[in-house]
Amino acid sequence: QDLFSISALAGGLRKALPAGAEVQPQLETLSRTVASTIQEMRALLLELRPTALEEKGLVPALTDLCEAYEVRAGVYVRRELEPVPLDPAIEQAIFRIAQEGLSNAVRHSEADRIELRLRQSGAAAELTVADNGRGFDSGTNPHGLGLRLMAERVRELGGSLAIDSGAGRGTRLRVLLPAGT
Repeated sequence: QDLFSISALAGGLRKALPAGAEVQPQLETLSRTVASTIQEMRALLLELRPTALEEKGLVPALTDLCEAYEVRAGVYVRRELEPVPLDPAIEQAIFRIAQEGLSNAVRHSEADRIELRLRQSGAAAELTVADNGRGFDSGTNPHGLGLRLMAERVRELGGSLAIDSGAGRGTRLRVLLPAGT
């Protein structure tokens, strides 16, 4: 709400001041910055509170998440999302893992293209997050806290996690979790 107020104040000042006033360019910049920040905040709120997961289901929630990353991070997210029958706890885990995978790709890999795929693979749901970023040497680079927590969560749910990465060739995260409800 404060951002909307700032936007309204900047717009009001721009209209109240003469067209050639020295502060007009700064007010225009302020208005654009606030509008951009509002758009980013909407995308960020979607990531933090995935109401779409409860309201619409996993595939639409993942679609919304991908779109939010495209807006917020300016990265293309190719998605192949198939409906898979899942227990609600597994759905929540898949959503959070996708969230962490996308976040890692944006923050660490310098990727401009990410792929998110969800499909049924036998009795499992398979989630893949892959990027075309700089990758890392998985033999020497210790995984961050996010990846360790992700691996622990996957194990608790009876699944498996594999990370394939190498310097200069991007990273592929593959998660298998039990399908079925």
